[in-house]
Amino acid sequence: MLCYCKSGDSYSDCCEPIVKEEKSASDFEQLMRSRYSAFAIGNTSYLINTSSDRLLTTFSEQDLIETCSTCQFVHLDVVDFKDNTVEFIAHLLINDEYHKIHERSTFINDNNKLKYDTGLLFETPIIKLKRNDNCPCQSGKKYKKCHMD
Repeated sequence: MLCYCKSGDSYSDCCEPIVKEEKSASDFEQLMRSRYSAFAIGNTSYLINTSSDRLLTTFSEQDLIETCSTCQFVHLDVVDFKDNTVEFIAHLLINDEYHKIHERSTFINDNNKLKYDTGLLFETPIIKLKRNDNCPCQSGKKYKKCHMD
C-alpha cells in the first residue's frame, strides 16, 4: 500500500514507523508528511505527541477525533520546504465537498523532538463534487467510482 503522504513509497517504508513512534522524523518535511498520514488513519495520539505545548492549548483530543472521522484525507502536495517551514496543500473530502488546506506550517525542535507549532492558512475554495467529476485523490477514476460514499 502506498503511503498516505503520496511520497511514492510504501506506507510501511515511509510514514508508518514514524507514526508508530518506532523512529523519529529526520526533518520537518518528514514530520509534516507523517502528521498528514496520522490524520488520514486517525492516529490522534501521534498528532498530540508531535504538537508544541503552545499548539496543545488550542484544541482537544476530541477535536482531532472529530476531524479524523469527518474528513477523508485523499492527497498531499508539498509546495515548499525550507528551514523550519513547510508549505503544503492537503486535499480532503467532507461529504461531497472537496476541500484544500493550503498552509505554511512552522515547526520547532523541542528537546531534540520535532514538533508542529503554528500554521498560516491560505484561502481556498470549497468545491461541491458531482458524481462524474474526477476524484481529487488523483486515481484517474470518476468520483462516483472512487471516494463517493
